[in-house]
Amino acid sequence: MREARIKVPVDSGDAAYHCITRVVNGERLLDESAREVLRKQLWQVAEFCGVRIHTYAILSNHFHVLLMVPQRAPLSDAELLRRYRRLYPAPTKFQAARLDVIDGPCRDRSIMAA
Repeated sequence: MREARIKVPVDSGDAAYHCITRVVNGERLLDESAREVLRKQLWQVAEFCGVRIHTYAILSNHFHVLLMVPQRAPLSDAELLRRYRRLYPAPTKFQAARLDVIDGPCRDRSIMAA
């Protein structure tokens, strides 16, 4: 008998997903350095998207990731900026200038709320 794909109760609000992808033609393109780059990118994107990586496996021609996706909730401006900075830890000078413009009003609002 086939099991349900989502292994958590429906009323918990979180969803579990097993994601897999592979390279074209099954070629073994992911050497040790490429796997390390992919690993870092997985964690950066997970932090930006607000999902939790429970486990992962990166092989030479494919990878698996088990994710928990929390129930959708509205994001504050400060949280969105924190996630953006996590995704782009070393912004270009143009991104940094744009972030300063965006971050100014957010900082002002947090000071007024305190």
